[in-house]
Amino acid sequence: MQRIRLFSMDRGVLKTAILRCATALLATLGCLILIELALRLSGRELVFLNPLNSFHTGDSELGWVGVPNFTGRFHRREFDVRIVNGPRGFRMGAAQIVPEPGAERVVFLGDSFTWGWGVEQGEVFTDSLQDLVGPRFELLNRGVNASGTVQQSILLERLLEQDQPDRVVVMLFYNDYLDNLDAKRGRRPYIQISDDSAEYSGRPVTRPLGGFWRSFRRRSAVLTLLAEGQNRIRRVIETQLNPEIPEPDRLFHPEPAHVRALEVSLDRMRSLCEGRCTLTVVFVPEKNEVAEIAPAAATAAMISDKLGIGFTDLTPAFRRASRGTTVPLYFAHDGHWTHAGHQVAATELARQLFGDGDAEPDVR
Repeated sequence: MQRIRLFSMDRGVLKTAILRCATALLATLGCLILIELALRLSGRELVFLNPLNSFHTGDSELGWVGVPNFTGRFHRREFDVRIVNGPRGFRMGAAQIVPEPGAERVVFLGDSFTWGWGVEQGEVFTDSLQDLVGPRFELLNRGVNASGTVQQSILLERLLEQDQPDRVVVMLFYNDYLDNLDAKRGRRPYIQISDDSAEYSGRPVTRPLGGFWRSFRRRSAVLTLLAEGQNRIRRVIETQLNPEIPEPDRLFHPEPAHVRALEVSLDRMRSLCEGRCTLTVVFVPEKNEVAEIAPAAATAAMISDKLGIGFTDLTPAFRRASRGTTVPLYFAHDGHWTHAGHQVAATELARQLFGDGDAEPDVR
């Protein structure tokens, strides 16, 4: 009899605990909904610290692409900028010049430098370049964050049909050598190197970026606010526990596997463009490479020459610009171009690719 009473008491306590938990959960959910409505009514834009997880979504062939028709703020310690994706997920252009009907169409492929990391709408180099070269050209920015030339070559297959470009320009950064060999734990295609071959692997992608929770969180003002606060607290803790120690300057030296993977991916682009459009590789220097001869640039030039692809190196232009101004061309901490850096790139590309010898960078 005593056991039955104890069991009955335990069941009663358990029932009360469940009801209290359910009440607390519903109250919390109700508060979150009210905060969400308040943030929406106040006009607060979604704020993100990680652009890959926020402005991009999964793709079975590429691993990830931009989220169509998505707008938000990208906020880091050195900038707070507005990002607007167009109907196909690429960053929306905001040049002042409108291309004329039948303008020569130029597609730009690349990673975060091309996408416009850290700069506002209208400050990306493709916008400035459009204004420099005028309405006879239509410049299309097809940059995708954290992509290498392997992903970009697959993207080019789509763009040749969708955009029908007259020219294709590949903006090459040194980490493309690395990205081409990195499957990112099954999240993107890559090149697998063996003793006698170098082949595309990871197609279709086994673990495309995204998922229900990430997509849901991306659309919620309150959840992005909470995630932003969590990330800020984590960064403060990490900074206190592990204060930043500057690494010694060093240049990236491509190894044979890196060289082979880049050559295979660029050769694929060359084959795709053959008889349809011209192909040019543009080397984007990192901060350390501005002052020295970059092995990554020399290797890319050699591969481009071997494949019969046009090649332009932005390093000399950035070296000249850095000597002539105190305005930073790169963000101090993450190493991407500032607005001034984008201006330098636009001016040099106007000269090298479009023959505008009178263009001068507006570095300020």
